[in-house]
Amino acid sequence: RIFIPEIFSNFKKVIYCDSDVIFKADISHLFFIDLNNKEIGACRDIAALYAYRKRETVWQQNIRNNFDKINFRSISDYFNSGVIVFDIVKCIQMKTVSKCLTVIKNIDNLYFPDQDVLNIVFCGHVHFLPLEWNFLW
Repeated sequence: RIFIPEIFSNFKKVIYCDSDVIFKADISHLFFIDLNNKEIGACRDIAALYAYRKRETVWQQNIRNNFDKINFRSISDYFNSGVIVFDIVKCIQMKTVSKCLTVIKNIDNLYFPDQDVLNIVFCGHVHFLPLEWNFLW
């Protein structure tokens, strides 16, 4: 995911999805979603937000510790990286790959390594997609 802007630099837009995603609608709709001048489109990570607030289980406490470690400024804006629409041109202009690599060098032992890195780099640059595009049913 981190290298998508470089790998697909000849494209204007790219849709990334994890291999375990099952779409219940035509994903071509994602391609035409207006990202409102943002670099990426993604869904908020509702499960992580719930875990952060609950802190009842070890997993939930680990989520809380991870958010505290990365000092993420707005937990409610943390996104799940399972489905992402990339505006490749904007990502290249923002030098996102270089920024991701810098974060990787400076922060150890992240709980969701690439997802955390993407959240740190794209914080404030995300158009939030409707949850129907990446929600555990």
